[in-house]
Amino acid sequence: PDNDDCGTAPLGTTTITFSPLISTVTLDSTLPGINAQFTIDGGTTGVALDAHGDNGIFSVNATANLTLDHLTLENGKASSYGAVYNVGTVHVTNSTFSGNTSGYYGGAITNVGTVTITNSTLSGNSAGNGGGIFNQSGVAILRGSTVSNNQGKYGAGIDIIAGTVNLTAATLSRNSATTGGGIFSLGTLTLSGSTLSGNSAKYGGGIESAGT
Repeated sequence: PDNDDCGTAPLGTTTITFSPLISTVTLDSTLPGINAQFTIDGGTTGVALDAHGDNGIFSVNATANLTLDHLTLENGKASSYGAVYNVGTVHVTNSTFSGNTSGYYGGAITNVGTVTITNSTLSGNSAGNGGGIFNQSGVAILRGSTVSNNQGKYGAGIDIIAGTVNLTAATLSRNSATTGGGIFSLGTLTLSGSTLSGNSAKYGGGIESAGT
């Protein structure tokens, strides 16, 4: 199936739960902007949303709340984000971001609002800055999640320009950058029970920080 019949994301609260018979949804354009409370559940077997390198996937507006569960967001591509551009609130659980790219920043996610990522994986994404996550401002929280094999000039795993990033029981591994292989930070970074291993960069293989 594709996204021809998605329509405009409505006001109010909307939940989409996929049938176990659906494994992949091919996107032929960026999905409509999220303007309200919206939940997308991949169901018991999970669903991949595949943009085939043609467009980004989700754009979340300032007053909106998007929840993603049991999904794979893959092959998204846009100038300022690969899969998700968030100005509102995003919750990600049991999901994977892979193969997403951006020419400038936020290979998988660009965050200006609040994003919470739990038991999820960001792997194989790339961007000029922030191959996995570009935290332009706002708050990013990762719990029990893995950021691996991402690429970017600054902060291949996570690039924190401003705002706050909290990592709890997270793993950052094998990310590669010029500066800050795992993390590049100009903002506020807190790590608890987390692991950085096998990241590489000319400056700061694990972390390069001028923030707090």
